[in-house]
Amino acid sequence: MTEVSSVGPLYANPEDREDVLRILTEKGVMEPREITVIRRDGTRFAVLVGTQEIRDSKGNLRYYQAEQIDISTRKWIEDALRESEESLRGYLEYAPDAFT
Repeated sequence: MTEVSSVGPLYANPEDREDVLRILTEKGVMEPREITVIRRDGTRFAVLVGTQEIRDSKGNLRYYQAEQIDISTRKWIEDALRESEESLRGYLEYAPDAFT
């Protein structure tokens, strides 16, 4: 993070950044949600992000604090499971009596 002057370019979808800022402006906090971000090497991966405004004692915005959890492995497993289920459904449609 010390090498990043703005997190905007890290968002794979600029609309996600706009949504985050809108939610923070309206509520001051954003419950965790899935967002796709970009690594230094340009690859994209999914993170679960929650963030909040940090204000001083006078109510002035000091900075945003965010927590990110890399969920790319979970997403890969979900996709593999979905593909497996689709394959099984296709097999069952092709051979419906195979398990009777």
